[in-house]
Amino acid sequence: MKLSVGLRPGRSSDGVKLNSHQHMVMHTNYLSYSSYATRPSASLLGAFQFLHLPNQPRSRRDVRKILIALRQLMETGPGTITKSFQQSRFTPTAVIWRKKQRSCGSYTTIVASVARYYKLRCKLIDGYLGPRRVGYHHAWNEIYIPVEHKYVAFDITQPSFRVGRQHQRKRAWTDWHDLEKVYNPKKV
Repeated sequence: MKLSVGLRPGRSSDGVKLNSHQHMVMHTNYLSYSSYATRPSASLLGAFQFLHLPNQPRSRRDVRKILIALRQLMETGPGTITKSFQQSRFTPTAVIWRKKQRSCGSYTTIVASVARYYKLRCKLIDGYLGPRRVGYHHAWNEIYIPVEHKYVAFDITQPSFRVGRQHQRKRAWTDWHDLEKVYNPKKV
């Protein structure tokens, strides 16, 4: 079960009523490190030390500062680009950072890892960019903004970080491992 933006507290994305423990567990999962969105590596955290970033991000502005810094760090120096759906989604944070792997799924994993490091709930969104029939697979994040009491969508691959009409949301995930179970159930 996933908690989606705009739903009343106490209900899952499918409208199922949840008790308080189930609701808390769902929210906690978006804070937890997982098989792909692992704790950021020491070298990534070390790179963040020299930047003037908020210690406790609470607003969209704070999140944007972190995303700008993260994108600059990921795009500095040589890197790899993958168009493979599997490599884009199913690669751990440490490998993405070491290779500077540049794809929407890879960026989304790194963003989730860093957001969770800052104690911000973060969802990994799997969907399409452009019309579903002619668009291509795409991934972005929804990050919980404490001062607004809601999840806000951010796409680190877009210059403005905005998610617009061209983004077609398919599903929200805690970790790509959950998607892997659906996409490639024999492997898991």
